Amino acid sequence: MATFDQACEAKQEFRKRFPDVEVVSLGIVKVLDGFAIKVGVSDASDRNACFPSEMSGVPLVVEVIGIPALEDVDAITIRST
Repeated sequence: MATFDQACEAKQEFRKRFPDVEVVSLGIVKVLDGFAIKVGVSDASDRNACFPSEMSGVPLVVEVIGIPALEDVDAITIRST
């Protein structure tokens, strides 16, 4: 079970470990037993990249979400943790 603070630290570790990987979104999500890092990729080939199943004991969830449409981007607020 990962706490929110552990997930925040693992998210930063993901950014450091994979600085050149292009992801559509990177966030923290609630799962049944705590928190996980959620990585949104644009297509299935990105999903098959060599991501670990966890970062510092925090589960890593990879989901194909596509590329946001331009009108959706205007509505997105980016928050850094």
